[in-house]
Amino acid sequence: MKHGVSSYSFCQYLDDGRMTLVDVIKKAAELGFDGIELANITENYTYDIEELKKTGEEAGIAFCSWATSADFLSDIPTQIENLKKEIDRAAYLGCKVLRTDIYHYEMANPYIPEVMQAIRDLATYCQEKGIVLTTENHGGPLCTADRLDRLFQIVDHENFGLLCDFANFVDAGEDPQKAVTLLKFRVRHVHMKDEHILDGDRIFPGEGWYMNRAGDYIRCAITGQGNIPMYKCLKVLKDAGYEGYLIQEFEGIEDCIYAVEKGLKYAKRLLNVLDQGMWNEQV
Repeated sequence: MKHGVSSYSFCQYLDDGRMTLVDVIKKAAELGFDGIELANITENYTYDIEELKKTGEEAGIAFCSWATSADFLSDIPTQIENLKKEIDRAAYLGCKVLRTDIYHYEMANPYIPEVMQAIRDLATYCQEKGIVLTTENHGGPLCTADRLDRLFQIVDHENFGLLCDFANFVDAGEDPQKAVTLLKFRVRHVHMKDEHILDGDRIFPGEGWYMNRAGDYIRCAITGQGNIPMYKCLKVLKDAGYEGYLIQEFEGIEDCIYAVEKGLKYAKRLLNVLDQGMWNEQV
């Protein structure tokens, strides 16, 4: 497995102008990451793709993935056209994974035949470009393990899989280890995001906290400092043959550069002890 970081982790600095996307790419390389994921940059930032490509090459860091979005409750042909443009950009940078949402809002039946066919067509288009198409357990009607499992069975395309975000399963009120166990052979990309979890039987804890579907309070944590069973989840994936990236995606209240640096250190230590089946602070 390799280590990556999402540009989304640097939103604190990107959104207030302290950093640009070029700065983020350089910082990710400086911190020791193998790859960088560009997340929703078309939606949120102005960029020159040639400049991004040159920066990555000079910094010696791979563009491992491209995260974008769609809402197939809107005009389906337009969603397909827009996603193909994003796929082309991702391919130009050498990304091997592209993530898209499918819907933005809750709905009773997310398995609309026309939408399922659109996903198949996009998976084929990605395949021709050397990219794996993924969707994420990322809110809306397709965030629980059983619904995602059904989605993959219905789409039934070898080039369509899951971007597995451990913390997002907690957002959905699920046990992340059980969810990962159900979906382990569907996982093609991983967000190694952690969360602090508190029972909902108290008043609102304060800044950064929100309530998940199970009625508990959660707050994004530095990887390794929260309550997500990281070791158990990664053990399941390793045993299933996963060899892809582990992406640091941070959206907490601590300084983001400090957070991803500490998260990377933890992730490396975790991989070093994974085969031993125990913790070892000296590894």
